[in-house]
Amino acid sequence: IKEGETIYRIVDELNFDGGGYWARELPPNKTQWRKGYAVKDSWNDNGYYIEHTVQKGESIKAWEGGAAGQRYEKHEGKDFYLSGGDSQLFVTPGEIDTAPARLTNWPEK
Repeated sequence: IKEGETIYRIVDELNFDGGGYWARELPPNKTQWRKGYAVKDSWNDNGYYIEHTVQKGESIKAWEGGAAGQRYEKHEGKDFYLSGGDSQLFVTPGEIDTAPARLTNWPEK
């Protein structure tokens, strides 16, 4: 990840520091985030985001690729699916310091 670049991670009140999946851009809303990154409600309830801007001389290594789709739930015999596909970064958890969490202020839908 290049110097000066800011990366983002969506979190909830229970996991401000947990996990290693990041994005190069803050998703515009909850629906796009859940669909594009295939994030189930049980994994992350959202509401907040943290960010990190790479400083001069700092070296952060990450793996980058499309988020895998996830089967979401079964209802009336039909499978619902979160398609994934948005590009995400994986940084070893705890490897970088983050700014304090901020509210996403996303509408419910």
